[in-house]
Amino acid sequence: MNIPRKGDFGTLQVDLDGIIVFACVNFSNIVQRPLENLIGHPVFKFIAAKERTECQRKFEQMVLTRVPLATVKQFVTPAGVTVPTLTNACLFRDPDGQPCGVISIEQRLSSAAVWRVTDELPRSRWMKGAGCPNG
Repeated sequence: MNIPRKGDFGTLQVDLDGIIVFACVNFSNIVQRPLENLIGHPVFKFIAAKERTECQRKFEQMVLTRVPLATVKQFVTPAGVTVPTLTNACLFRDPDGQPCGVISIEQRLSSAAVWRVTDELPRSRWMKGAGCPNG
């Protein structure tokens, strides 16, 4: 059994346009970029080019439908190395109940885990909208 390490998880908060407004140190370590190079930039800028359009589409769909998102995507380090992550994301709301951003937990995956997770995601409770009560 593989037990995830604390450093394998990072938290990311973006506004409704996909601009990073918060990233924890663990996320910074996963994508191998300093926090100051993440905050204020579109999250899509750090996703592998071949997946960028699909990730933007999924993000926009989540914002419109308010259904939580679980997906696997590849971030790219400054050295060009791809880092696969499992993303669990949902909307959060302001005090008036209006969506104001998205928060996600990014889990770094091994190559073997990518295959297992991709196979299991369509059957998960999260994909059926049971994942985030605030979304």
